[in-house]
Amino acid sequence: MRVLILGQAKSGTTALHHALLDALPGAAESFEPLDLREVDLTPENLVVKKLVNTFAEVEMDVFDAFDKHVFLVRDPRDRLVSWLMYDLYGRPAMRLAEKVELFVERLRQKEADPGSVELVRLVNLYWDITGMDLITEMAWATRRTLGVRAKIADRFFTVHYEDMVAGDLAGLSDHLGLGPIAVPEVTGERGRVVRSKGIGDWRHWFTEIDIMVFRPMLQLALHEYGYAPEWELASPQVIDPATSSEYVLSLAERAREEGAADAGGSPAAPTDG
Repeated sequence: MRVLILGQAKSGTTALHHALLDALPGAAESFEPLDLREVDLTPENLVVKKLVNTFAEVEMDVFDAFDKHVFLVRDPRDRLVSWLMYDLYGRPAMRLAEKVELFVERLRQKEADPGSVELVRLVNLYWDITGMDLITEMAWATRRTLGVRAKIADRFFTVHYEDMVAGDLAGLSDHLGLGPIAVPEVTGERGRVVRSKGIGDWRHWFTEIDIMVFRPMLQLALHEYGYAPEWELASPQVIDPATSSEYVLSLAERAREEGAADAGGSPAAPTDG
């Protein structure tokens, strides 16, 4: 069986990719190819993970070479938080201790009092540090994903990240005609993408101001992905340093180690998934 997984970065695609590899022993794999037309489609059992942000309409020409097509979606609010924590990896700023510490210091302020630091302020600080405007990127990625889904949704089986984290992949198992599918612990080089594996984390990170900023951008995606369009925040709000400042520091350490091993070159490009 040849299976194509399509989804956004930081939506759990890496975990699902490995889960299907385990469910199809001996299957070949292609991990985040830039162009599906360049993938070797001859293996009888094959799992291919493709990111929406690199998907081009001409790649639909090879869809028929796959027996099954899976689209993974995640609550875009949780994805935004996860993206903010991970995106620094691989960027030049990650090698500059003072830049990392500036970001980590603000994260620690939010950990101590989540309501005192708006998420949008963290995003703006991130822009100052890296030159990466996550708000614009999030808006673009959301529009792009909705556009892609509108063209191909009838050919794909949708899996929700939240069901995968909960271990409820019975629907996918039935769709693929396989036995129970278990989500393995992702380790090694690809393990760095694993952060909290949480659901509803955004409720602890967003403030009322953040809701005003992001609701117009994300409301349609929530509806299209099948999420309830409600925005109630957690009370009390709690942010675990292990998934925030400590996670960023661990990525910074790994980036420095990889940079040193690369004899002065840039760290390896991040795995987005």
